Amino acid sequence: MYCELKIVIKYVGGVCMAKECCICGKKKISGNQVSHSHRVSKRTFGANLQKVQVEGAGKEYVCTKCLKTLKKAD
Repeated sequence: MYCELKIVIKYVGGVCMAKECCICGKKKISGNQVSHSHRVSKRTFGANLQKVQVEGAGKEYVCTKCLKTLKKAD
């Protein structure tokens, strides 16, 4: 699994920002928090990111959707 992950990260570019998926680039998005009385305020939705040990690159953030896809490939 880790060898394929390393190849994919090299293909994307290798340099990842904090709190962003290294494979697909998923990160925070903004939206509205709506209360029961329908009052609206701004909020952010964070991606479900996990730290994964990558050979030769240390620990990188990867979203759970990409982890699931990589596990299927093995």
